[in-house]
Amino acid sequence: MCEGLIKAFAELKNYPFIPKTKGRTVETEVADLIARHIGGTIVSKGGNETPSKFNARIGRLAKPYIILQPNGSQSVPDLRVVTDTRSVDIECKRSKNGKAMWNSGYPKADTVYVYNGNDPANTAEHTTYVLGADLITPDEETALGSMLDAFRGVKEKYNKGLLKDSKFRLEHIRPMYKETGQNRWLIHPEKRSREAVVLSHLDTFLQP
Repeated sequence: MCEGLIKAFAELKNYPFIPKTKGRTVETEVADLIARHIGGTIVSKGGNETPSKFNARIGRLAKPYIILQPNGSQSVPDLRVVTDTRSVDIECKRSKNGKAMWNSGYPKADTVYVYNGNDPANTAEHTTYVLGADLITPDEETALGSMLDAFRGVKEKYNKGLLKDSKFRLEHIRPMYKETGQNRWLIHPEKRSREAVVLSHLDTFLQP
């Protein structure tokens, strides 16, 4: 199975730009590719299915299998590949300008990030991947987590303080993260070495 997953990622590097059309996304394409190579089933939570019923359903499945959006459509990861002993999370990103967008979530060290897009400086390649640990250091991850906790603390302070008698409340804080520096993954000078790190990670992480 591990060999099949590595073969899937080796093939993934040659994928063309995937237009965003109904029923076809980067995550569904990646899931289909992995399923073909590892022989796994692709599953997703039904619209009216409770978490407990969904967990019971996948608990009856033979491994390996692939879960689409295991934590919901607005949360990381897009895919989770589950084996007999372990699992690996995969998040997919797509853009037309060669830059990966982070929106409200920053990189997780043990998540594999797949990027599919267009970059005018590299029209021959459209897909690459990188391990989160190559995007963010432990200190950066800790600092970003602390900053988010601080934002939440401010929300609670005002909701329970200055706004306690108001009919309005701040319900959600949705930070927007941006990767600075060399954030064009298709022309990154360490693109090949970053891809090799992912393959090594899959090879070791998915061993029994």
